[in-house]
Amino acid sequence: MRQKIKVNLYNYDDAGDEYELWTEGEAQGLARAIRGHPTITSFDSCYKFPYESLDTLYSVLATLPALESIALSNLRLGPEDESPLANPESLTELLRTSSLRSVWFRKFYFTRALCQATVNALLEGTAITQLRFSYCAFFAIECSMMMAHALSRNTTVKCIEVLSPFD
Repeated sequence: MRQKIKVNLYNYDDAGDEYELWTEGEAQGLARAIRGHPTITSFDSCYKFPYESLDTLYSVLATLPALESIALSNLRLGPEDESPLANPESLTELLRTSSLRSVWFRKFYFTRALCQATVNALLEGTAITQLRFSYCAFFAIECSMMMAHALSRNTTVKCIEVLSPFD
């Protein structure tokens, strides 16, 4: 019998203080270890991966054939900052994974590129039935409007949860 594996990665100590960023080498090592793993069903990460490794991480997560749920976070960017991803399509590819049902964006700061990548996935078709947005920010008015439009056209999402202190 195959066990379902849930990967939970947090960078906090017992007092709740944050640890340092993972190095790019550590993130690449994790990516090599989980690539294509047949029984990983859930991936929940804190927001301490270096930007340089996010493309690789998202691409590797898309190779997990049993992946049902993800919780993603990223570090805060200023409104003028560009996407932390060299290839935002890696996020689109991940969100279009056929087994993926639940996506939680936690402390996720949607630049125009990240918003467009998410919108593209929702418009092109996903299997996602549950979307959660906790403490997310959309840096441009058109981003939130694009997201609303994509969600209005998406036929698979059944539950949307939004928790945010932001406007």
